[in-house]
Amino acid sequence: MNSVLIVGAGPAGAACGWKLASEGITSILADRSEFPRTKICAGVVSKRGENALIKSGMLKPEELNDLTVAVHDTMTVINDLKELRTCSQCTPPMRIVDRREFDSFLRRRAVEAGAEPLTDRLVKVSEDKAVFASGRNIHFSRLIGADGASSTVRKSITAKKNVLQSPSLSTVVQLSPKAVEPFRAKGLSIFFFRELYGYGWLFPRGDDLTIGVASHGTSHPDLRKMLRRILRYSGLPARCNMAGAVLPAGRQPIGSGHGRVILAGDAAGLCDRITGEGIASAIESGLASAAAVIDGRDSWSRKEDFAVRISLSLRYRKYLYSRLFRPLAMKALAESDRWYRKYWNIVSGSSDYTELIRKPSSRFKALSE
Repeated sequence: MNSVLIVGAGPAGAACGWKLASEGITSILADRSEFPRTKICAGVVSKRGENALIKSGMLKPEELNDLTVAVHDTMTVINDLKELRTCSQCTPPMRIVDRREFDSFLRRRAVEAGAEPLTDRLVKVSEDKAVFASGRNIHFSRLIGADGASSTVRKSITAKKNVLQSPSLSTVVQLSPKAVEPFRAKGLSIFFFRELYGYGWLFPRGDDLTIGVASHGTSHPDLRKMLRRILRYSGLPARCNMAGAVLPAGRQPIGSGHGRVILAGDAAGLCDRITGEGIASAIESGLASAAAVIDGRDSWSRKEDFAVRISLSLRYRKYLYSRLFRPLAMKALAESDRWYRKYWNIVSGSSDYTELIRKPSSRFKALSE
């Protein structure tokens, strides 16, 4: 019997499995890892992600609150280890989750709704058959690839097997509640560097800090050294355990799938190229993938809000990261309340890029005069 097979049980896959089950369609929700599992991520759930979870009915507001480890309405921007400014009482506030608990909860919600869990590693896809490491073969009517930036499913439907990806490196520093307090006063700290086509971050959570750096360019500096610079600047030990991950950035195109296959989340290239945020797009695209299956459509539309947003971030990232525009962007963030608030709105997911950037080169020019 052919099934709907979902590969990847993170937010995209779990949202898809839950939506299908809610409409009476059983799916197999496969992941190579046992849950709960560790996930390298800053853990920001934007307003868009919050709305997708609650309006769909997948989570109740109180459940999302229980999964939230910190809420921030303050942001500090640091350029080349020089603080530009701190802005407080920004709205809407941003919530941080622990991906280990968050992802496990979403997967459990999908399984409770009727998705069939499977812990196994996908090896290859051949026409309508998925082959797993255990030797199990699953014939599918539709295949949802929600298996991350290095997606095996995506590689099965594209001739270009090795897509340029963006590396990231992060660490978690445990602190006492008293020691976390000064960092909490700074809120979400965003770091920019002259030699980095990307960003760094330091986000206070409950009793720890998640700190990292990500590169979205075609060449990458030594991220380990850069992360240590952030740690030293922040008065933290530079020697610590670091974990790496890849993001679907660089020149990876957005792809919704082909034939029987639909892609969602990082597998579809749905990572914001300016903020690095991907949880909201994962949830939105997972729900949209399920809707496509339910409606008998090939896939979700490239005109979906999440796809348009990612496409715009690809187009506009140069205005924040390139050597030509970056000094003007930093000047705008340092001196313009309006720009700073609009950048917060982008990071928090409360507005899109058309609100931030209209004829950006002329606006930056005006700021520099």
